[in-house]
Amino acid sequence: MNLKKPSLWILTTVVIVFVVIAVFFMTVLMKKLELPDSSDVISMKLEQFNDGETIGGTVITDKEDIETVLAAFSGAKKTMRYSVNDYPTVNDYLIIRFNLKGTSRTLCLYNEWNDYLIEEPYIGIYKYKGDKEKVESIYGVYTRNIAVGNLSVNYDGIIAVSGNKQVPVIVYQSPLDVSLSDIKDTIYYLGIDTGTQFIPFRVFTDGREQFGSYRLYDAETLESIDFPVTSGLAPQAYILSKAQSDHAYIVTLAIGEWNEEGTEVIGDTLVFGIKLL
Repeated sequence: MNLKKPSLWILTTVVIVFVVIAVFFMTVLMKKLELPDSSDVISMKLEQFNDGETIGGTVITDKEDIETVLAAFSGAKKTMRYSVNDYPTVNDYLIIRFNLKGTSRTLCLYNEWNDYLIEEPYIGIYKYKGDKEKVESIYGVYTRNIAVGNLSVNYDGIIAVSGNKQVPVIVYQSPLDVSLSDIKDTIYYLGIDTGTQFIPFRVFTDGREQFGSYRLYDAETLESIDFPVTSGLAPQAYILSKAQSDHAYIVTLAIGEWNEEGTEVIGDTLVFGIKLL
C-alpha cells in the first residue's frame, strides 16, 4: 500500500502543474490590447511602409477617424509572441502613432498568413480575431487622408521648401494651443544644407509664400533658440545662425494679427521640423 503513495503524489503534482500552465496560457491568450480613450488622443500619424520603404504619412485629428481606428483595434488579443524591435520584421506594415496628452503610443498593423497582427514595439504582438472588414477600415482612413493631404486641419497645399525638397506643414491655432512635446513626433522634418542657400527654406500656401513671426526650438530639449534679428533680411536668412549641423529643430511661423500687448499673434501657427545636414 505504501508503494502507491509516491505514485499518487506524482500524479497530483503533474495535475497541478498542468492546471497552472493551462491557467497561465489562458490568462495570456485572453488578454486584450489595451487602448487609450479617444478623448485622450490629440492626433494620430499613419504611415505605410511597402518593401521596407515609406510611401507617405499623414497626421489626423478628426475624432471620427480616430474612433474608427480605436474601434478596429478593440478586438485584438495577445499572442505568445513578443516584440523585440522598433518595428515589425515584415516588409509591409502600417504604423499608427497615437499622440496622447503628455506621451505617445505606437502600434504597427500588418498581415501574416491571412491574419492581421498588431505589434506594439517591445511590448507584445496581438492577433485580430474580429470582423476583418473592421480592421481593414484603418487602411481606408489612411488612404482617404493621404489622398487629400489632411494636415491637422483642412489646409491643402501648405508646404516648407528647401531646394527640390519639401514637407507638409501642420497648422494649429495661434497662440499655439498644444505643447511641443505632444507634436514633435508628428511633424515632418525638412532636410537642409545650410551651406548652399542664402535663404535655406520658404513656406508656401498654394504657391503663395507665407510671412510672419518665426520661432525656433531644439527638437530634443524643446528649448527656445534665440537668434539675432538683421534688419532688411528675411528671417530665414538668420534664424539658423546658432543651429548646429546633424541636429533637429522645430520651426513655428505665426500668421495673423498681434494682440494689444504686442506679445502674441492671433491667427494660425504653421509648424514643421528642420534637420540640418
